[in-house]
Order: sequence, then structure tokens, then C-alpha cells
Amino acid sequence: MARRAILNANASLYLDGNAGYLTIPITPSPTGFSFGVWIKTGRRTTASSSIYMSSTGAAFTDGFILNRGIGRGDIEFIGYNTTNSVNTSLRTGQISDGQWVHVVVTYLPSGVCNMYQDGILANTVTATNTITTGTTSVYIGRRSHAATFAGLNASGLVWHNTTTPWTAQQVQDLYNKGTIPTGATAVYPLSEGAGTVAYDTSGNGNNGTITSGTWSRDTPTKTRKLVNNNLVYNGDFEIAPVVNVPTTTQYRWIDGTAAG
Repeated sequence: MARRAILNANASLYLDGNAGYLTIPITPSPTGFSFGVWIKTGRRTTASSSIYMSSTGAAFTDGFILNRGIGRGDIEFIGYNTTNSVNTSLRTGQISDGQWVHVVVTYLPSGVCNMYQDGILANTVTATNTITTGTTSVYIGRRSHAATFAGLNASGLVWHNTTTPWTAQQVQDLYNKGTIPTGATAVYPLSEGAGTVAYDTSGNGNNGTITSGTWSRDTPTKTRKLVNNNLVYNGDFEIAPVVNVPTTTQYRWIDGTAAG
């Protein structure tokens, strides 16, 4: 039976830009892949760029990075091979720090590669070569080859190694309704609200490892939702944080404190 994340836990993974990151056991396929993720940009390092996702080595001759260069206001995807170029530089539009954005990349070797921002096509290029397989893991919030970190909130990460890139309709359905494309390699809601495991709910068992990360109530959507199947709230209001510490003290508020 596939592991299911808590339904509508209304949490996102927070990485502080100092030491926090997520590792997922995914190897990007050189024959094609698509992925989507909600990102809220935060603290930026003093390196040449903030790395939001990475699977490349130090020489930048394999894998890819999803990054934001110092002084730039967009998010960029770059794929690499042994010649250090695949001509797959894709960019979103301008994004402000502290703003949630849904980013989708569809990569096809020697074919059309697209980047979507909030469900809308932002950029398209034709790859001139094939990405060389990068590391055996994809890192979120740090460079895969060095301890350089980026601050961000992350939510709703979907990875799909596929030779058939997601269509514009699939991207819109993922953005608007959370509809996961059939056959996804891994699905990480990143809404557990506690713990150091990012559970893959696709049924493929590709669970990720959270290092020095915390959980936030800041989520991409502000609609009415179920919380643990029984509590309904309006997105204009806050709800109590997750409480993991048992107590025998009477008359506590639902956030576990005496004062509330």
C-alpha cells in the first residue's frame, strides 16, 4: 500500500538558507523528464546564484540546476552535458522574494523544452544536445556538490522521468487543481508538518530526506480546506501550529500552550 501524506496538512517545507536542504533519490533521465514545484524564495547566499534544485557536479558538465542569479529577478533552468552546454537555458518572468510561484520544466533531449510560471508558458527553447546524467540524487535548497544553500519554502514537488513531456493542459491542471500527471516517478506534497522524511505518495517509494529543515504554515494556496479531515478554516485566518509534545496539564489551548 502506498504511503499517503496527511490530507491537507496546510504546511510547507521551510529551508533557512544556512544549512537546510532536501535530498530526493531521483536520477534525472537523459531521455526526458518533467517536474513541477511550488517555491517561495527567501534568503539568498553570497554565491553567484541561489540553487533551488540541483543534480550537477562541480564542473557543471552533467545534470541540471534551477537557480536565481545574484541581481536577477527570474528563476532559471540550465541543463548540462560533457561539453558544458545543452542550450537549455529557460527563465521565468520577474519574481519577488517572498512570493509563491509554481514552476514547471519539461525537458526533451534535442527537442523542445518548456518552462511554465503559474500554469502559463514563460519560455521555450530547443535543446541541441542531451543532458549527461547527473548525481544519483536531486537536492532542493543547496548545490549538489557543495554546501551552498538557498532559503525557500517548497511545496507540491512532482517529478516525472518521461519521454513524453507534460502538455500545457497537464501543467494547467497541476497548477489549478493539483492533478498529478499519470505515471509520475515521485510525488512529494511536502505537507507532513513534522519529521525529517519527505514521503513519496506516488507509490514508488522514493522517499526524500530532510536535513535541518523546519515546517511552516505558509502554503501556496489560501482556499478553504480540510485539516486532518475534520477542521475547516478560511485562508484569511491562521490555524494553530502542529503540536507533537504530549502534556498532562489540564485546560490547554489547542496549540499546546497555557496562554494560547
